[in-house]
Amino acid sequence: MPKLPPLGGQTMAHGSRRVRRWLLVAAVALLLQVAFHDGAFVNPGLAIKGNWRGGPRNGSNMLLLRAEGSTDLEERRVKCPLTREQLESDHGEKWEDVRDILVGLRAPSPEAIMRARFTALRFQDPQFLAATEKDDSQSIRERNKQWSVVLGLEEMNTFDKLLNMNNDAFSLQKPVGFEVVSADGEWVEFKIKCSGKTLSEKSRFIKDRKYGWVYGGETEYSEWA
Repeated sequence: MPKLPPLGGQTMAHGSRRVRRWLLVAAVALLLQVAFHDGAFVNPGLAIKGNWRGGPRNGSNMLLLRAEGSTDLEERRVKCPLTREQLESDHGEKWEDVRDILVGLRAPSPEAIMRARFTALRFQDPQFLAATEKDDSQSIRERNKQWSVVLGLEEMNTFDKLLNMNNDAFSLQKPVGFEVVSADGEWVEFKIKCSGKTLSEKSRFIKDRKYGWVYGGETEYSEWA
């Protein structure tokens, strides 16, 4: 963000020009924000504008259990970082699918990986979110940074805050509920209820050797209301 010039003495005229230029940039930024404020949950980086530097402010939460030499499934399940009650509150009878993904098993279906992604959203794990979506134009590291910004784990500079002032994607910092509307083949239609707003989306998932399924880069619709 440009620094405001001194507004007195011999620099007044030059400073006024710089202020007018800054105000023009700010106005353009606001117009762009109005035009491009929507962003898909599966890849909010498409809607977040600006250049992010550094990593998450206080480190990021890690939900995915790295089984250190352990191949015993029941032992890994016991070590799941979330309790049955925590998972059941969001996923009901399908909580076990999410738990198994978190302890390193492959997702059995697109719906299961989408449920695990919501859990990563609720407990703020940008790395899991970045790893379970495919985008050839960005590295996992870049997507991790973008998710860190969305989740509020990484600071933006003042100009980028202005650029994203009304971005709906930041509502994802406060998710309060999740609903799968339909799951048909590779497609999952879902709703994420946030504080004050709800995201409705239908996205396509593809098979993955490591996670079973990941977001494949295609969204039929994504709407905030």
